[in-house]
Amino acid sequence: MSRRREARLATCVLALLASAAGAEPLPQVLDFKTADSLPVYEMDSILVFAERPVWKLVPQQRLLRSELLQRNATSLGGALQQVPSAIVSTGYKNTTEVRLRGALAQDVLVLVDGNPINPGYYGKADLSLVPISTVAAVDVVPGPASVTYGPNASGGVINIITHTGQSGSGSTFRARYGSGDMRDLDLALGGRRAAWDYRITFYDTRSHGFDLSAEFAPTSAEDGERRDNADFARTGIDAKTVVHRTPIGSITATGGLQWGYKGLPSDIHSPRWWRMTGIHHYHGAVDIASIAAPSSRHAARSVTLFYDTWEDRLTEYKDRSLNPDRVEWISDLENWTAGVRSQWRANHLTEWLTAQWGASLTKQGVNKRADLAELWFSHHAWDGRVYGEFETRINPHFRLASGISATVHDGENQEDISHSIDPICALLWLPSPNATLSASVARASRFPTLHQLYGETSGNPDLKPESVIRWEIGCKMTVCGIGWRPRSLSVQIAAFGNHMSNAIIRTGRLDRYENRLETATGGAEFGVRAAWTGCSIRGDYAYVRLSDGDPDVLIYVPNHKFTLTAVWEPHPRWAADVIVSHTGSRLGMGDSDRMPSYTTCDAKVSCRIAQHALMHFGANNIFDINYEEESGFPGPGRQMIAGFEFTF
Repeated sequence: MSRRREARLATCVLALLASAAGAEPLPQVLDFKTADSLPVYEMDSILVFAERPVWKLVPQQRLLRSELLQRNATSLGGALQQVPSAIVSTGYKNTTEVRLRGALAQDVLVLVDGNPINPGYYGKADLSLVPISTVAAVDVVPGPASVTYGPNASGGVINIITHTGQSGSGSTFRARYGSGDMRDLDLALGGRRAAWDYRITFYDTRSHGFDLSAEFAPTSAEDGERRDNADFARTGIDAKTVVHRTPIGSITATGGLQWGYKGLPSDIHSPRWWRMTGIHHYHGAVDIASIAAPSSRHAARSVTLFYDTWEDRLTEYKDRSLNPDRVEWISDLENWTAGVRSQWRANHLTEWLTAQWGASLTKQGVNKRADLAELWFSHHAWDGRVYGEFETRINPHFRLASGISATVHDGENQEDISHSIDPICALLWLPSPNATLSASVARASRFPTLHQLYGETSGNPDLKPESVIRWEIGCKMTVCGIGWRPRSLSVQIAAFGNHMSNAIIRTGRLDRYENRLETATGGAEFGVRAAWTGCSIRGDYAYVRLSDGDPDVLIYVPNHKFTLTAVWEPHPRWAADVIVSHTGSRLGMGDSDRMPSYTTCDAKVSCRIAQHALMHFGANNIFDINYEEESGFPGPGRQMIAGFEFTF
């Protein structure tokens, strides 16, 4: 943009601000012939997200990239620890799983740009395999969710929104190094060319493991210091391009490939030597959306084809030497999901009504063999779904939304085809410009995973789908301060409850899955945000309890969780972040195993050393606390991290 055009834009902005503030008109008209003598101001980058349209009447939390990076995490799993309703843990198979408000990990639907990535066999998305370098924002919906997200969302929704060529700041190279010989590198190339934009990201993350806390007491299976068999490596490439103008509309194409390996640390009381090699993740999607119609009442259309597959090889060794000649067994697993969905959206059917409706068809499959000497077995399942959703503006202060979806599930060896009808209703009241009250209730279903149906030791082909009635009541208020008070202050409160029927549970890892009768959980969440000039504080508290039913559904879920985040920016070039997290006591794997509470503190200091260069230093678990997220699997001790980022 030339200086003359910048001057014209600045004049328009100043005129609008003056008019909005009731100020007097500008005393004179600027002479653009002398615009070269005017000061030039640079504006921050504007993030533009590509996402599926869903209404916002149900509470949700959006985390931007800057918030995700506050924890010095190398994957999305660690970054989501700051969400009050999220319980993130890494344990038995060294997978990072997330639970929302006590729901099991397989009940939480995880999407990338609206496409599901939950593997069909186990149903639990491993967030350690999602690199932060490709993520622009994350939407977390812990309560009743829009039917447009898809089936199997009985425990909430996490929608990961990836960068486009317009959402990033051009091209970026980022490098981080830390404890355990950790190295995290990524190179993102992006930009816009005429009617299309692109972004390609290359990344490589690897570590020799993590150091345990100095407070850790050695056991027969773990001697302390560096955690045994905890090394990993992830290398990959992700690409996304958007063509904005074609004869059939805009076209968005995404694709990626990741490969790597990781060790699986054993329970510190029961030694075992597992390693996962040959990890491959392929994904791709093509979305075609109609160009905005000339009439506001015309329905915009979109069609999406998507594919996602995970492959790995799990090897058990006889001892810690990990000698290839001393192997107990080698297991291969291939998961894949493919589908198509079509959606229509009419923004203004009338002055007060907006609607969207659609249909989808998804197939999940698995190929597995328990050992190289055994035969492969394959299973699959189909999900077909139609849905509709409407939002009504009753008056300027009230909005009502309702929707319904019908899903048919067709698996193997099932006498009857499973189906579910899931409605949702939400009400939003705006008593004032700074206050919002909401209430929502929904029924959600989750069909059994392929492992629950056909697992060698635990499968039960007679399982019924889980059914959950979910409700939430919340309010949010925002006020502005004067003088010493915060310049902005917001308070958010929510109460929720979940009543599950036919919960799919097994009491042990080798026990058969079965439908339990009923389980009820409930709780509350409270959040405060306060901001001053150059400083902000955020506090979040979550409470979850079991109202009725089997306590096994809340294994590893604390009754109390508190997170305090403080950001200080004393200078435009400097910033400091501190996060204090408290996790309350919780039920472990054994009936009498009550895991103790713990508190950790993370910190990060950033310095912009040049216009296009940024350096940062940080530490996780500063006080070197010894803790366990899951029974027998201690978390990392103090970790030091340093890195830099360069844009060009």
